[in-house]
Amino acid sequence: TNVPGNTWTTLEPPLPSKASQNAFVEHARALAKVCRRERTEEAIEKARGAFVAEVTACRRSDRQALLAAGLSGFDAAGLAEVNAAMGAFVQLAGPVINGYAFCDVDRQQAAHAVSIDWVEAHPYAVVFMDRLPARPGDREANLAAAIADLRANAAKESAYLADPKNLSDLKAQRQENEMDAKFCW
Repeated sequence: TNVPGNTWTTLEPPLPSKASQNAFVEHARALAKVCRRERTEEAIEKARGAFVAEVTACRRSDRQALLAAGLSGFDAAGLAEVNAAMGAFVQLAGPVINGYAFCDVDRQQAAHAVSIDWVEAHPYAVVFMDRLPARPGDREANLAAAIADLRANAAKESAYLADPKNLSDLKAQRQENEMDAKFCW
């Protein structure tokens, strides 16, 4: 329900830079135009591709939060509130979760693989409820594709961290940002 004073659907904290806020709004407008016309997967992917290219090229400190907010699937009718809640969670909890995640890279990699296996073995039942909005297409096929994407991203991360230089750079950056002192004990 939309109760006055209910702020759980508000993105808090908001994207910190005005430029990121504007980029997010422009992306939402581009997707809304697609949805008002013929809502095709190709048009949505084109709009998302342009958004990703723009955000990836920028040097804003909040670009990861902007990407997460912009790619969370709010183009499907009724998912705007879910997107806002997800975006707020990513922005608020993401730095802390990431701080803990790489205290022990080997343990993190193992936990990442186990978590994907668990998600695949225990799909969230809500994903299959027809009365709730979802991305276009078959829900089971969409879930399978999402899990395949998770596995592909985990493999890329593992390959990246298998390179001694990349691992050394990660550890140096964590040291510089005092991440181990803050999160690893």
